[in-house]
Amino acid sequence: IPALYGLRSEYSTDRSMAFFPAEVLLQLYSYLGNIRVVMSVMAVVSEILVFLAIFAGVVALMKLFERQFAVLRALGASRMYIFVAVWLFASAIVAVGALIGLGLGYGAAWLGSSIISNSSGMSLSATIGAQEVWLAAFGALAGIVLATLPAALLYRGSVASILR
Repeated sequence: IPALYGLRSEYSTDRSMAFFPAEVLLQLYSYLGNIRVVMSVMAVVSEILVFLAIFAGVVALMKLFERQFAVLRALGASRMYIFVAVWLFASAIVAVGALIGLGLGYGAAWLGSSIISNSSGMSLSATIGAQEVWLAAFGALAGIVLATLPAALLYRGSVASILR
């Protein structure tokens, strides 16, 4: 090992540069590892923002249809029927959104890897792994659980006060 460092210092001049490939690869892997952590945090934060946006949209939509649901209640629909209808609607939005998002994410990763592969000559392949599937499934499950909130808001509403 001391002889290797001697060669490195001998060939590191103003006209040439000697380096150990392992050192460069180690530095590259550390940068890529840091990027992976940052991208994972960004994915979680963006998923939380998407949940909040979906929740706000569903609540706003349910406020628009509040009068129609109150009319259904006045005509004899049970509170549970209204709750289940709103919950199924919000759950369907979240579940379909998770599937579409997984497909669009794969498509974007495939397109990006193709562009990088063509421009740099490095072979990159985009795949959907278990981690991505679990993240989408967790997101859909969390969204389905959160779908009870707008359903509960309409469930608690008074028919008489809404129809006034």
